[in-house]
Amino acid sequence: MDALPDDAAPVRPRRAGPVTRAYAAVDLGASSGRVVLGLVDHEAVTVHEVHRFPNVPVQQDGVLAWDVDALFAQTLTGLGAAVAECGRRGARLEGVGVDAWGVDFALVDDEGRRTGPVRSHRGVGDPRPLVAARGIDESEVYAATGVPDQAINTSVQLAAAVAAGEHAGDGLLFVPDLWVQLLTGQRGTEPTIASTSQLLDPRVDRWLPQLLEAHGAGGIRMPPVSELGAVAGRTTPDITARLGLSAPVPVIRVAGHDTASAFAFARPVERGARVEGLVSSGTWSLVGLPLAEPLTIEEALAAGFTNERGVDGVLLVRNLNGMWLLQQCLAHWAGEDGAPVPLGDLLAAAGAGPGHEAVLDVADERLLPPGDMPARIAVLCAEAGRPLDGSRADVVRAVLDSLAAAYADALGEAAALAGCTVGRVRVVGGGARNAVLCQLTADATGLPVTAGPVEASAIGNIAVQAVVSGARSTVEEVYQDLTGTGSDAVTYRPRGERHHDDHPGGHPVTSSTATTSSATAGTASALEALVRVSRAVGEPHRDLALLAEGNTSVRSGPGRMLVKASGSSLRTATAEDFVDVDLARVMRLVDSEHPVDDDGVAAAMRDAVPSGGRRPSVEALLHAVCLEVPQVGAVIHTHPVVVNALLCSDRAEALVGGSLFPDQVVVLGRHNLLVPYVDPGLPLAREVLARLRAFVAEHGTHPRVLYLRNHGIFTLGADPDDAFAVTEMAVKSARILHGALAVGAAVPLDPAHAERIDTRPDEAFRRRRLAGTEEEQP
Repeated sequence: MDALPDDAAPVRPRRAGPVTRAYAAVDLGASSGRVVLGLVDHEAVTVHEVHRFPNVPVQQDGVLAWDVDALFAQTLTGLGAAVAECGRRGARLEGVGVDAWGVDFALVDDEGRRTGPVRSHRGVGDPRPLVAARGIDESEVYAATGVPDQAINTSVQLAAAVAAGEHAGDGLLFVPDLWVQLLTGQRGTEPTIASTSQLLDPRVDRWLPQLLEAHGAGGIRMPPVSELGAVAGRTTPDITARLGLSAPVPVIRVAGHDTASAFAFARPVERGARVEGLVSSGTWSLVGLPLAEPLTIEEALAAGFTNERGVDGVLLVRNLNGMWLLQQCLAHWAGEDGAPVPLGDLLAAAGAGPGHEAVLDVADERLLPPGDMPARIAVLCAEAGRPLDGSRADVVRAVLDSLAAAYADALGEAAALAGCTVGRVRVVGGGARNAVLCQLTADATGLPVTAGPVEASAIGNIAVQAVVSGARSTVEEVYQDLTGTGSDAVTYRPRGERHHDDHPGGHPVTSSTATTSSATAGTASALEALVRVSRAVGEPHRDLALLAEGNTSVRSGPGRMLVKASGSSLRTATAEDFVDVDLARVMRLVDSEHPVDDDGVAAAMRDAVPSGGRRPSVEALLHAVCLEVPQVGAVIHTHPVVVNALLCSDRAEALVGGSLFPDQVVVLGRHNLLVPYVDPGLPLAREVLARLRAFVAEHGTHPRVLYLRNHGIFTLGADPDDAFAVTEMAVKSARILHGALAVGAAVPLDPAHAERIDTRPDEAFRRRRLAGTEEEQP
């Protein structure tokens, strides 16, 4: 359905029960760990970091290993803090889940005691002799497991342990499974972490004995593989007492691989679809797409993709070094200076430089171990024919340019293998905080990049627990209800010749963090475009807006918008006719459930604009709602005569009853939203906000046109020119609909044909041309 009926239930029905349910996510990263508390009530899901701690490999028994005892002690400190926070908030802790990095493992005896160090993949040796001794060709192993030969693989590390005589019939536990055993005393695993091993068939989630034997590990007792979401057990009496719990708490086998938890929101893509590419940018970078089944063709192996189980289906990803490169550079420079080196200063300097494009292979195994990373980067850059200038900022820029180029390359190859088109990029993890990297990724891909949430693994961990316990019905529902810091995201649009969906100045169109200089430049550019387009909208021959009718807006910077002042004419608009408005203040008013009278609305709007500034119209509330949509950078509200003739008739439903011709699909999309007449101002803004959320939940994207019965239209675009193109196509579509109704009945395109047009790669190019965001090539 394109619109909810007038008597539709609210988008987020209130769930019964006053109790706030709480879930603790233990999220272990390869450079830091954290405990995050998820609070779930009948309306919202919020996440709160209660403890964070470093994770640095140490030397144990002559090998590079993880300090398990110290890390688990920090975990208990964090869980204790989570229990205390539950007490303060009147919440009930209903579950604990653990996710961690992949491949590494502990060997344990029958009593669950570790029989040696938990080796770090950063200390692995040359895998080639061990792989050669396996006696099975890589293509055969890849066909069975979906995992290519890599030095870090569990299979290779096990073969090395066997060769060193480090086991005798021991049991194996991956890092998150070791934590679960320490909490509950129960041994086992689940598919996502097990699939990183190169020893599991990800199609049926079973161990492959022939591969264990080939690696000399036939005597290893592999853990039983439970279904994702199974209850592993409850906290032991000792752990329960140490955490200050009144009763044992269930420990859930969430997606134990942190990448799978980070992408818990992702659903398998379909061939021919226009999809969101995925980048998990942490210590490691994993880049690719979610698929329904493993893709184990020779081309995928040659391209270096691994198939790892996700919450839904399989993640086809390329493993790359990530923030590890910068972390090791900072550590080395701190040793030289005898004091910590601020990354922010280096990023500012690096971001101001011209850039190098791809200057080094971030997947090079020479970058794997700890040590003098700047020297290694300098060597790799020299080998690539682009020597560094010797400055630290140049090293940082080389890393960032190389990561961005690697992300773009991996996404392009994954899309080609999967037979789909990447139309946007999602970056999650710590790298989402790196504005320079995110902007360079947008530039390298030529696509919008949405960065966030940062704590994606913890959120996915909590989402699975909430579904298992019945607090929410689906993982999607958890993400829909996520509010506060957990839902923070910033969108970056590409600059330069490669952009596919340009935005003035190339700055983020939704942002909670941006530099002052970027915001200023973006505001000036946005205002110039807004004035130009507003005048075009107000031209009398277009029949879009007369006198002081209609209004326009643009997101001008972090948390702010520029919107036409009340009483101004679009036809004669100047820069002085637009008001700077605090979006956050406006949205607090709209998103509240409390009744507010006209005086209260007026007071809130006064607080949202600079003192002494002009007053925006009451429809600024609806502009704010539209600009809260992450992909929207500009909004145009008009009263087109040809559209309003339908909106004021009993045929208004026909406007959203199906697409009539291909260009309508290309510019407006297949689905748009019809809203019943509601009093303009706060009531209308609240109604549209609810219906927008329902629309996005149903269709996975926002509408490009809001048809308001007996009122007019709001068109949503990436920038003012894009929004204007949508307006023009909405008017053209209404004219064609008028003509069709005049001679009989309108006959929409078959839905299958419309879907094909909406997802074809050549139509993606035509969409940009029709919207004016792709120039003709010579």
